[in-house]
Amino acid sequence: MKEEACQVVSAIVSHMLKDKTYQQEKISDWISRICDEIIEALKKINSCFKYIVSCIISEKASFEVQNSCQYSPFDANCLIQWENTNLSVIINLFAVAL
Repeated sequence: MKEEACQVVSAIVSHMLKDKTYQQEKISDWISRICDEIIEALKKINSCFKYIVSCIISEKASFEVQNSCQYSPFDANCLIQWENTNLSVIINLFAVAL
C-alpha cells in the first residue's frame, strides 16, 4: 500500500503543478486542492486508515525536511519530494490504521 500511495501522491502533484510557476496568491489554493485530492484518492485505495497530509510549496530553493513518529506496524508514512523548474514541493503523508 505504501508504494501505491506514494505513486498516487506524486501523480496528483505532477498533474496539478507540472507547468506552474510560483505565484504567491495561488499557493494556498493549490495546497488545499492537492491535500483534498490526495485524501480522496487514498480513501478509494483503502478506507481502513485515517490519512494525514501536509504540503509545502515554495519557490525553487534548497531546503531539508525531516519527520519522525512512533506508530504501530500497521501504520505507514511517506515523504514525497517533487520539483519542476520553478517549484519545490514536499508532501508528508501518514496513514494511521483504524
